[in-house]
Amino acid sequence: MRKNKISVMKLLLFGFLLLGFTSLNAQVAVSMPTVNAQMGATGSFSLTSGDLTSQGAYSFEFTLTYDKSIVKITGVEKGTIPTNTPVFTDLTTANTNGSLKVVYAAATPLAGTGSLIKFNYEILAVGTSPLALTGFKFNNGTPAATPTNGSVIVPAISITIGDATGFVGDTLMIPVSTSNLTGYSIYSFNFNYGFDKTKLEVLGHSQVGTLSAGNEALSNPNNTAGTGALAYAAGSTLPAQAGVLVYIKAKVIGAGTSSFTVSNFKYNNGTPAAGVINVGVITTAIIPNFKVEGTVKYRNSSLTPLSNVVVNKDGVLAATTAAPGTYSVTGLLAGTYTFSFSKTGAWGGVLASDALKAALYYVDPVANPLDAVQVMAADVNDDGVVLMSDAQMILNRVVGKISAFTKADWVLSPSSKTLTLSANEVIDVLALATGDVNGSYSPSLAKETVAYTVDEVINVKKSSVFEFPIKVKNASEIGAFTLRLSYPMDKVEFVSASSSVSVISSTEKGIVTLAWADLSTKNSMKVAENGALVVLKFRTSEALNISDIIEVKLESGSELVDRLGKDLSAGLSLSRIANSVPESFELGQNYPNPFNPSTTISYAIPQDGKVNVVVYNAIGQIVATLVNQVQEAGSYKYEWNAGQLTSGIYFYRISVEGAKNFVQTKKMLLLK
Repeated sequence: MRKNKISVMKLLLFGFLLLGFTSLNAQVAVSMPTVNAQMGATGSFSLTSGDLTSQGAYSFEFTLTYDKSIVKITGVEKGTIPTNTPVFTDLTTANTNGSLKVVYAAATPLAGTGSLIKFNYEILAVGTSPLALTGFKFNNGTPAATPTNGSVIVPAISITIGDATGFVGDTLMIPVSTSNLTGYSIYSFNFNYGFDKTKLEVLGHSQVGTLSAGNEALSNPNNTAGTGALAYAAGSTLPAQAGVLVYIKAKVIGAGTSSFTVSNFKYNNGTPAAGVINVGVITTAIIPNFKVEGTVKYRNSSLTPLSNVVVNKDGVLAATTAAPGTYSVTGLLAGTYTFSFSKTGAWGGVLASDALKAALYYVDPVANPLDAVQVMAADVNDDGVVLMSDAQMILNRVVGKISAFTKADWVLSPSSKTLTLSANEVIDVLALATGDVNGSYSPSLAKETVAYTVDEVINVKKSSVFEFPIKVKNASEIGAFTLRLSYPMDKVEFVSASSSVSVISSTEKGIVTLAWADLSTKNSMKVAENGALVVLKFRTSEALNISDIIEVKLESGSELVDRLGKDLSAGLSLSRIANSVPESFELGQNYPNPFNPSTTISYAIPQDGKVNVVVYNAIGQIVATLVNQVQEAGSYKYEWNAGQLTSGIYFYRISVEGAKNFVQTKKMLLLK
């Protein structure tokens, strides 16, 4: 009796131990999925496992069998749970046999839930392939595994749901598409659908441009439940082709992502069978929260803000810079964009000093460096390099020999930039008018002119050519100059310009422009104090009146620079132009009067003639002959020194012999 009791006790103890062991090593579910795929598609599926925490599973092995005519395994990778890479059968052999052996082992136990193995696949044919697990075990069988087989379903006709993206408030058109219907007579279709009601509000459907256009479908969305259904039937078959069956119209009401899934799809009464591919079909509704902004400035000493610069995003106008030179493109989704910048109009600021600057860079770019935007501005013929030909072209445009460069009138750096946005970005831009290498232009202001004074008077006659020298007040070594001078076109006409250097010139609408630059960078122009920089020739017109005083003015955009292109402070000296031909004979009163010992006698003759000016004493004796020669018509002055004579009254007399004769006498008083 006692012996029986002991045996019962041992049996109970063994049972309790068995129960305790089982509680520590519960059965673990492992599963293959059901995969819906289209003919020719590639993708992946995973073998998943229940929780392996504290199960002591260090290894597992199994054999996967499948229909090698329908599916091909193209890769095997470890899943989310394992730490090591699994060992598996050669894939060529596996795909030949339709059987793949997988073995895994590691020094640390498996833990958690997730995927054990990831299989990459390619669909070869229509049909259904099993994904069957045989011989699956962890370790040597503990913990126990409960395997669930899966399958790959490749229907003859596939239904796919297309992606759609939009902002909150947008209306999306979500396409429900079919593979090729050739060989099938399709009169009707119907399906159910589901969506995230917090992200989307289904408004109905559209058949415009679809295979079902011409016969109305009926839809019944339930935005409270996030479900809906659609049915279509017609007396004629759908076109025998692939395409969109119908669009589901949905409004984006919330930010985030929402799957849009179709289920229970049927053609006719279920024949032919159609499989729905919902994998990866996501409607994205992201609130735009990124921006790209910046400032465009002119690359001059003041970095002047530049307005009216066009900012394009992916080739489409996105913004234009305002007066402060700023722009901002807002409402951008995360993604890749290309921004480009351009400007037209209001070109200017290009002078001979820019040609010199380009030449200096060409000769020695190390000693005379330019930054990126300056190089772009100097390359006016747009061949990618700065050459002497660019410098010459700049000079030609300064004086109007050419009206445009090969390159557009504005350069910007960067001219374009591609960004992958994940946050706000800033793109600042520098700009130059093409050819303005030294950045002397101020888009809102004219360049100040060189300081000058009017120091002399040039007497001229009607219909005559005269010289007009432009002098440098201080001795200077000049590397380049640009002169823009205005003159009254009705009074004078520009004829030519000459200088000790090869100056080029042009004239238009009363403005003569002259330019020169030492493009060799070795032969600067040396001018002495009050020496002539350039001599202009003008021709007076018949409209010149006796009282006219003509001014030739130095206009903005004129410059003098040294051999390195820096502004010179040397001022210029110009002259006034006066009509020296009087309308009648005249003998002026001497000045001063009385005088001691010198006085000035002025007279005017309206035509050429023999002129005799003599001075008599009070008893009629000639004491001085001031003029005795043929003179051209004009106004004259003669300064007479009476230092050798005594005080008293004297008389001066002019006589002119010509087409008309003239005689006149006046009195003057010498006081000592």
